[in-house]
Amino acid sequence: RAQHDLRYADGPNALLPHLAIHKSMAGKLRTRSAARVAAGDTAGAAEDIDTILRLAELTGEDPVLIGYLVRVAIQSSAFSAFWDGTLQHAWSDAQLAAFQQRFEGLKQRDSLVKAFRGERLFGKTTFELMREGRLDPDTLGAMESDESGNSIGWGLVPRAWLLQNQAYHSKVLDQVVGALQRCDPERGIAAKGSIWETERVEQTVFNTAGRRFHPYRIFTHLLLPGLAKVHAKADRSLTTSRLAITVAGLERHRLATGRYPKALGDLVPRWVPAVPLDPMDGQPLRYRLNTDGTFTLYSVGPNHTDDGGVMSKSKDAEHPDWVWPPNHPTEERRLF
Repeated sequence: RAQHDLRYADGPNALLPHLAIHKSMAGKLRTRSAARVAAGDTAGAAEDIDTILRLAELTGEDPVLIGYLVRVAIQSSAFSAFWDGTLQHAWSDAQLAAFQQRFEGLKQRDSLVKAFRGERLFGKTTFELMREGRLDPDTLGAMESDESGNSIGWGLVPRAWLLQNQAYHSKVLDQVVGALQRCDPERGIAAKGSIWETERVEQTVFNTAGRRFHPYRIFTHLLLPGLAKVHAKADRSLTTSRLAITVAGLERHRLATGRYPKALGDLVPRWVPAVPLDPMDGQPLRYRLNTDGTFTLYSVGPNHTDDGGVMSKSKDAEHPDWVWPPNHPTEERRLF
């Protein structure tokens, strides 16, 4: 456990130094885990991975979105360290079973609900500080220019505008929190058929492009685009944990039989209790046994379409499928 003097009552002026500390610690533990695997100390490597995951849980207790995003980044370090061991077939059956249990507990929705609730409260505090003239202008950066290119200063904004923006900000985040709470925690937030998809939350709430200028919404519309893709990180992390659980089952099958199975159904019930489902469409994860004895395992990703296990090379392009990294060098973009 760790404790820091965090003054959340300061709103956007609050300092969160522990986030950088935790992320740095996770990076060092991930490096040491790789070194321990290479040295044959798999018990030490597994302990480092468990410590990384506990750091992620601790960070995820913070009621702010930046804390949630750091948590996801730390978890990614743990998945990467686990992948190191699977590349070298280093883990024992007992260690793989322990990893499966550990990864099963990585739920994302509840932490994201907590983070958005925190953002709602921070927004309230921010507007109050702005009305009182106590907000450091550097905290939120310079005000964006209007259509004529003129910059608008904080002090020139009427108090009534700030009150209306505060009410609108709270209303929007109430809608987001409500939608998140109704999402199935075992499925991706933007999964096929989810509340998020059927109610078109991303389009109706976050997409502000083309909306007419209104002084009562200007501040919220400046903030919304930065929040629009947070749920995608939650979906990706949940999917990665589901893939990792499956990979552990595949490795356990290989240890027992000398080869990977022909189908995921062959893992049931000895190595997994049921065929692992893709959080993004509710169907079994896509799996195929390759001719060279390796396997390809992936999720259909955010477009809910099976693209054959292809993941985009470009960070900015659409990445059709979320693919577990193969056991050989590749130029394709990595899942983590």
